[in-house]
Amino acid sequence: MGEVYRRLRLRGDPAAPAHGETTSDALRRHRPSARPDAPSTAGLIPSPVYRGRDPRLGREVAIKVLPAALSDDPGRLRRFEREAKAVSALNHPNILTIHDIGTSEGKPYVVTELLEGETLRARLAGGPLPAACAVELATELAHGLGAAHEKGIVHRDIKPENLFATAQGHLKVELVPAKDQPGAGGGRASAKAYELYLQGRFQLSLDTTLSSVNAAIERFEQALALDPDFVFAQLGLADAFARMDFSIDPEGGWFDRAEAMCRRALTIAPELPEGHYLRARLLWHPRSGWDGPGAVREFSAAIAGRPSLNEAHHFRAQVFNHLGLLEEAVAGFDRALAIDPGDEYARVHRPLSRYLQGRYGEALEAMRPLASANPTAWSLYTTALCQLRLSRIGDAAATIERLARQFAGNVLLFAGKALLAALQGEPDRAQEQIALVDRNRKLYGHYHHAQYDAGCAEALLGDKNAAIDWLTAAAENGFPCAPVFSSDRWLEPLRGEPRFVSLLAELQRKGELYRSLVP
Repeated sequence: MGEVYRRLRLRGDPAAPAHGETTSDALRRHRPSARPDAPSTAGLIPSPVYRGRDPRLGREVAIKVLPAALSDDPGRLRRFEREAKAVSALNHPNILTIHDIGTSEGKPYVVTELLEGETLRARLAGGPLPAACAVELATELAHGLGAAHEKGIVHRDIKPENLFATAQGHLKVELVPAKDQPGAGGGRASAKAYELYLQGRFQLSLDTTLSSVNAAIERFEQALALDPDFVFAQLGLADAFARMDFSIDPEGGWFDRAEAMCRRALTIAPELPEGHYLRARLLWHPRSGWDGPGAVREFSAAIAGRPSLNEAHHFRAQVFNHLGLLEEAVAGFDRALAIDPGDEYARVHRPLSRYLQGRYGEALEAMRPLASANPTAWSLYTTALCQLRLSRIGDAAATIERLARQFAGNVLLFAGKALLAALQGEPDRAQEQIALVDRNRKLYGHYHHAQYDAGCAEALLGDKNAAIDWLTAAAENGFPCAPVFSSDRWLEPLRGEPRFVSLLAELQRKGELYRSLVP
């Protein structure tokens, strides 16, 4: 096969036919997107693919030429050869068969069976698949992946671009290690390490609580104990550290640990979509000055690189909430839930978009069952806010009492109590709670919501200067949400105040900048 490959001469021109061959027998270069009669590398790597003929066995084959840089790194080349040999040992009708591997003129290549058909992405471009066809292809995908998993081989990048629907109506999974995907030392992680990584990701898909984040940390650390250079587990661990700092323990040194783990991972895989995602998480943080534009750019890069990364969708949506891009936020949460219907973070934070839009009844209907099934400080706090907005004071008092019993000392509790007291006409009690908001100031990710609520409480109590002080602090601390400042009826007493007018004008100016960031 190496002799056949050498006849290509690895040039862009169509290969000349070898002696005794016809032009159709000769290997010829093609673009995967332009020729449906060979495997596609779309979504894997922009490697040229050639259609060739094996003269020994008289069969047509596909030859994928891999980057020359692969051969420049002996370690990567050894991993590539090891993984290709492991995949070639698989014999399954739903896995693309590898016939040979080698290197010619410094360029590694893989020889595989030649397929006729198109990628699943191309097939889907013509519209939804019939239900029976979709079930059949999904079943074949599961069979192929199951066979690979039994041999300890994990794909890690399943998407329509990487699946091939043959002309005969069957599905093939390409396991050629062309991408040299970052993972265990730059190759694929072991099946057990990857399973632990997925378990950690599941824990992070839940609403952020001490138990869920701790469970995620444990899973990622176990994965790294098996594969110390497993980049996805490194980034997952950094994500968990960042969440611990953002929502739970801002004085525990977690942010520094997150940054250190992120740097370690990105030295191995600087352009990995998950790396862009994590950089965004670290930018949208009080310790980074709430860099909204930078975070949106990094989240968008992560989504462009891996559209199925639901964490990037739901966290970008949450940033949109704070920047005042409320419909864009709803769309982002909906996209995250379309990717993963079990994404609890998206389900719990989507109602915030509706709350910020003044659609309090809709927000309450969405949040109330979530707070009942899985009460967290955030879900109870948001439920209480909706009830206060709807003048359901008794219900709000009961929810705040529940919040106090389960999350004593949480700064969101003091903010909710301040609003409740202000609406009940109890200024002294409201001021006590506002003082507690001030005394419990930490670098919590949600502290700006407490600041905003304290400003609303002061406005309701008639202290305009104190209200504007709190509102300005909230805007500068990660909540520059112009639509809310513009429409909140609790802020009506401030509308004619020059300081508030100036604050609102500045937020609206920034809002135009933020809108320009939307892809």
